[in-house]
Amino acid sequence: MSISLQKTPEIIQHVQRLNQFSIKQNLASEHSQIQGIYTIKYDSTNEKEEIVVTETEHSNYSLTTDKCMCLKAGNGMLLIDGERESQNCFSDILTVFSPAGFQLGSVRRRGFDLYSQYDIFDGNMKELFHLKSDPSEIVILNHSNAIVATISHNTTNATFDISYQLETSAIEKFLILICVLMWTKHEQLYNESQDYCCRLILRQLTLFLISCIP
Repeated sequence: MSISLQKTPEIIQHVQRLNQFSIKQNLASEHSQIQGIYTIKYDSTNEKEEIVVTETEHSNYSLTTDKCMCLKAGNGMLLIDGERESQNCFSDILTVFSPAGFQLGSVRRRGFDLYSQYDIFDGNMKELFHLKSDPSEIVILNHSNAIVATISHNTTNATFDISYQLETSAIEKFLILICVLMWTKHEQLYNESQDYCCRLILRQLTLFLISCIP
C-alpha cells in the first residue's frame, strides 16, 4: 500500500492484521442477487479477534445498475466499489475500485466450469489467485497452487468463514473477499435456478400424465 499503516483507516489496519473473516449474508430467495452493500467491522467478543462482514442492503437497493457491490466501514465510509463489467454465459467480471476511483483489481467467474472457479487479478490484470470449489474443499490458491485461504460455510446460518493461511496484503484480502461474496451469491442463484427447473419439469410431467388418463 502506498500510504503508511499509521495513516490508513483503523478498519483497514485490522483487515491487514487479522486472518479470520466472518461473512453474514442474506440468502433469502427473494434477495439473492449479486448486488449488495456490505459493512465491515472489527469484532473482539469472547476474546476472539475477527473481521465481520454483514450484508446491510441486498438486491440493487441504493445501487445504480453498474454499481454491483459496495464495501463500507462501520461509520459509513466507502472502502470498495465493485462494478460489473460484463455478464454472459461465458464469464462474469467484477472490477474493483478504491473510493478515489483507482482500479485495484478484478474478479472473473469462469462460465461452464465444473468447479465454479473464479480468477482474481490485480489492477494490472496480473492473475493473483483463483478460487477452487469442489465437494471436498473450497480454497483460494495462488499461481503456484499453494493454499492462500480456506472457506468454510454454514448454509443454515448463512455464514461463511475465511481463514488465511499465507500472508496477504489488505488489498489482496479485499479482492479475495469480493470473490467469495460473488461465489456465495452465484451458488445461491444457481441452486434456485435448479430448483425452479425441477419444479417446472415436475409440473409439466404431472400435466402430461393427467392428460393421458382416459
